[in-house]
Amino acid sequence: MDHGFRTVHRSLICGVLCSATVASAQPVDQAPPADQASGIEVAAPERTHRVSNTLLALPRLIAHVILRGPRYAAAGVDSYLERKSPDVGGRTVATQTGFRFGAELVGENELGLSLAVRIGYKVSEHAAVDLYGGLMGVRGQSGGARVILGDYTALHLQPSISADAGNDLERLYGIGAATSRDDHYEAEEASVTPAIASQLGPFQIRASARFDRVDNDPIAALDPMPAGAGEIERATTEELAITYDGRRRTHPWVNEATYSTGFYVRAAASYVHGDASRSGAFSTGRGVVEARRLFDLFRGDRVLTIGVRGEALTDDSVPFDRMPTLGGRDRMRAFSRDELRGRRLGYATLEYEWALGLDSRGYLFTEAGGVADSVHYDGGIGLRLLTGGSTSLRMQVAASANGDVGFYLQLGDL
Repeated sequence: MDHGFRTVHRSLICGVLCSATVASAQPVDQAPPADQASGIEVAAPERTHRVSNTLLALPRLIAHVILRGPRYAAAGVDSYLERKSPDVGGRTVATQTGFRFGAELVGENELGLSLAVRIGYKVSEHAAVDLYGGLMGVRGQSGGARVILGDYTALHLQPSISADAGNDLERLYGIGAATSRDDHYEAEEASVTPAIASQLGPFQIRASARFDRVDNDPIAALDPMPAGAGEIERATTEELAITYDGRRRTHPWVNEATYSTGFYVRAAASYVHGDASRSGAFSTGRGVVEARRLFDLFRGDRVLTIGVRGEALTDDSVPFDRMPTLGGRDRMRAFSRDELRGRRLGYATLEYEWALGLDSRGYLFTEAGGVADSVHYDGGIGLRLLTGGSTSLRMQVAASANGDVGFYLQLGDL
């Protein structure tokens, strides 16, 4: 039976092979057309219309360039820039060049109102010229200029120079907390500060040298007269500062002029040396450490900030106006500028900011400052309006338990 099965199997194979041989031997010209052999009908080729296509070639090219050309050009530029760096020229952040203007009005409990204005021209992302002036109170009659000279080398070196001058600048001796008109004096100041900074990612290293001349004129005689009161000082201050700024936005809808999370840390060491006309030569080292931590409480729209600062001198025999101070628009904001003064100081702040709209922020703050063996407290409320990459309007009011009140209003880009 097995023999019979193999015989039938061989016969079938032979039949198939023989049929294939006969088919392959069929002449090609007798084979059926391709569309009939495959079972799929193939359409006849279209007519070329050579004349009309030639006439329409130029209009088609013009329409193609107008409609598709800009897209191709943008893609080509983007490809070129991406090959250079992921964010060459700061393409993801608007670089605001051209003129900018700003003004501020400050009201201080002991020193009254002062007004300042500034006009600046931003040549490029890293080059700018600013001119500013002030009137009344702590501003007296004052003016100055600051020039940032660009960005150089792979270390991103940014040289700058600033010059300031003013007279009838109303000040407070502020050793402790000044409350008497006899603790006021008027100063005449002039200074020049060349500096160079290196920006390496979130780190900045800055070296500067400040050359100044100060003439302090007491409104009333003090007993005893502290060093620096009623005399002329000439001094030089060399400083080296290192800053880490890791603050950033957490969500794309948060305006680029504000932050919602991250650390900020700054440490600076300086050496001050000079000569006073009555008390003689002086010198001291100075150290400053400041840190801030921002917490994103809700999608970048509610931010809690905790900040601390410490400052100290190595020698307290220097003129009083060379000592660390608190007071003014940024630290202990209910107090007048330099109202709290001492050889060592400590400062802490707690601030809560929330979004009022896409480009507006409200904030509450409370502060504590320790200086000259005393601790002071204040708190306040503020409002910021944001335009582009800067704060275009800022208002704040602060008050202390002792009745000190500070007011600050900023208009424009400062």
